[in-house]
Amino acid sequence: MKPLHTGLAVSLSLAALMTAPASGHAGTISGTVMDQGKPLPGAMVTAFSADNKRRETVYADAAGRYTLTVDFAGKLTVRARAPYFKDASEDVDLPLLANRDAVFTLERHSVAAELSESLPASAHLTALSFGSQSSREAFISQCNYCHQVGNTLTRTPRTEDAWRDTVLRMEGYFAMLTNKEATDITQVLTKGFDGKPVQAVQKQEWDTRIAPAKIKEWVAGDAMSFIHDADVGEDGDLYGADEGHDVIWHLERKTGKISEYKIPDIGLPEGGV
Repeated sequence: MKPLHTGLAVSLSLAALMTAPASGHAGTISGTVMDQGKPLPGAMVTAFSADNKRRETVYADAAGRYTLTVDFAGKLTVRARAPYFKDASEDVDLPLLANRDAVFTLERHSVAAELSESLPASAHLTALSFGSQSSREAFISQCNYCHQVGNTLTRTPRTEDAWRDTVLRMEGYFAMLTNKEATDITQVLTKGFDGKPVQAVQKQEWDTRIAPAKIKEWVAGDAMSFIHDADVGEDGDLYGADEGHDVIWHLERKTGKISEYKIPDIGLPEGGV
């Protein structure tokens, strides 16, 4: 069921998993991610631009080593992140501190509530227990197929009446549910998202194929944006429909330029009804 978005979370990043040609490199940061003196392979290391509109991420290899070359300069924040560990970050001034080693030693979560908060939506989704297989299948096909359920916004404890209103609103967005399925889903969400820490443990398999991968992100939109889908065009650029503002965002991956195109007015209020 579509959550109402606030803050940076809705300024949905248009992310390209394939590396786009850079216009120029501001500098390279390399180092190691460690866990109590041992390398932590698969840890994500992300550089945030000073204006937080650009992010670039690489993965630590089998020896815990990473190399992050970015094409935006200034006072950056570099963060290391791995499942079941607390984030670690440090400020870096590029190109002043380019080509330096930054070693991150991550500390494991020891507080149940903090660990639970760090888990992805899929882990919190395991708290939902469906008594009916048909209602579970309806939930997957009509709700969870479209977006994650169990993130910070959707797992907030609510009354049964509040969840019933949410399910009804989703039916207004063309979720197709029988009365029994709608009732079952309402009760499952009420009971499952109770605010208690989740005990789920997810296996994190390290695969050497992700070591050379790089993720580039460009932030488009604002706190009222809802870029429901992004697609790669025939030209290799990214296009996303912003349902919150009735615009199409266009990202030129080679240059990083973001353009906005207004969708023609058809007499409805912005964002629809």
